[in-house]
Amino acid sequence: MEQITYSRTFKNTSWQAWYVPFEVELTSDLLSRFSFAKYAGTYVDENSDPSFFITIARLKAGDKLKANTPYFVQAKTASNTAQVISVANTTLKPAQETGFDMYSAEQKVSIRGVYSAKTATAGDCDWYAYGGGSYFKATAGAVLNPYRVYLTITERDDNPYGTSEAPNEIKVKLLGDDGATIIEEVQGAEEIQDAQIYDLSGRRIMKDKLDKGIYIIKGKKVLVK
Repeated sequence: MEQITYSRTFKNTSWQAWYVPFEVELTSDLLSRFSFAKYAGTYVDENSDPSFFITIARLKAGDKLKANTPYFVQAKTASNTAQVISVANTTLKPAQETGFDMYSAEQKVSIRGVYSAKTATAGDCDWYAYGGGSYFKATAGAVLNPYRVYLTITERDDNPYGTSEAPNEIKVKLLGDDGATIIEEVQGAEEIQDAQIYDLSGRRIMKDKLDKGIYIIKGKKVLVK
């Protein structure tokens, strides 16, 4: 076990990618200066523009960030100089560019981290980089910095999307903020009109299969009783 010091300049207080080769246990002191969030799910709302969404959930003291795993970080104070995060009693792991997959009703979203710069070329620009609250489709020449995260979208059977079908923007929503929380209680599926319904893992749920629980409906968490 060792103490690791991680320095990074946060020029604003917006959410940014977190991808490092060591584990971090979130303490109250660390959370007094930074917020962290994990990927929670993905869904499509055909009545919205953009229609594709990634949801994230805020983490709390005592939670652990795994090494080589994509998360989000948000500095509570912006600065043009590096802010230092010191982590004690952790172990530096081999730097592996890996990640995980999430699923909506028809799509597979693959989320991957990088430790070296990734440059989009004419033959490799079907990936998305995060900025300003959304993931945007890369264009040739775009560069993703090290210790960042990108994502790709395919159909659930791994077939790629055609250029016209792939969204240009994927909006990121923080559950619990900006209305994306449990804002209402409904007594059953009959009270939910023509909405597309997803569980918290991003799987599409048909209304006739709806049990009691929490679901994502139009970007909000709704409790069905």
